[in-house]
Amino acid sequence: MFEKSHFRSKLKNTNLDLGSELRRRISQSIVDNIVGYIKLRNQFEVIFLYSALPYEADVSAIVKMLPGRKFGFPRVLSPQEMGFFSVVSDNDLKLGTFGILEPNLDCKTLTPDANTVILVPGLGFSSRGDRLGHGRGFYDRYFKCYHESHTRIGVCFAQNYFEIAPWKTENHDVCMNAIVTENGFHATCKAD
Repeated sequence: MFEKSHFRSKLKNTNLDLGSELRRRISQSIVDNIVGYIKLRNQFEVIFLYSALPYEADVSAIVKMLPGRKFGFPRVLSPQEMGFFSVVSDNDLKLGTFGILEPNLDCKTLTPDANTVILVPGLGFSSRGDRLGHGRGFYDRYFKCYHESHTRIGVCFAQNYFEIAPWKTENHDVCMNAIVTENGFHATCKAD
């Protein structure tokens, strides 16, 4: 069992080693899988996305592929809190905390409900739904506030999906309902 910090560094480097063109192609396959799932389920009116870091799967193409849906992106509100805000166009995003595109201050706050799917970035995920994030706890704290009101889907490259988490999991970690990679969807065997 590895410490999280060790594994974070390893997975970031492994993803960067893919090269930007391969990451772009894999990201598009992941987007296609997500769009297919959302169209099939036809229950999600609101989709919470994220602005990808260079070593993460980029899911931003979903906005153009699912017209008529409402989209939200996260914005850091304080060192311990983030929220999701409505984004209608690229003009609603600006460079924010940690060098990530975030919604402008005038964007409307969104609250998840049963018609919301949250696409969650992660460095790694397990078949149980365990997530290895960046270590700041923003998503875990957010999910604790809105525990049962939405569907959580972890997003990662297939090389970062593990049968059993090789990192140490903790009681405060919130599990995903499903994981999506370029190989398809994986239902989790444990979701909080």
